[in-house]
Amino acid sequence: MPNITLKFKDSVIGRYPIEKGKSLAIGRRKDNDIVIDNLAVSGHHAKIDAAGDAFVLVDLQSKNGSFAGLLARGCVR
Repeated sequence: MPNITLKFKDSVIGRYPIEKGKSLAIGRRKDNDIVIDNLAVSGHHAKIDAAGDAFVLVDLQSKNGSFAGLLARGCVR
């Protein structure tokens, strides 16, 4: 199962498994799957959606935008 690794600089803050066919919500509010306690992160900032064999990061009209630095083993789409 793929994992999302949340890092700040060189420190790993958390690892989150993501299943095919599922989504993960990302934001500052506690009702997200991945909670990031930082004022630069919107309450409901972004989500990661499954798209076939790949995953897509979708910004939810956050004020500061979204960025993903990807490092993957195997095929990246």
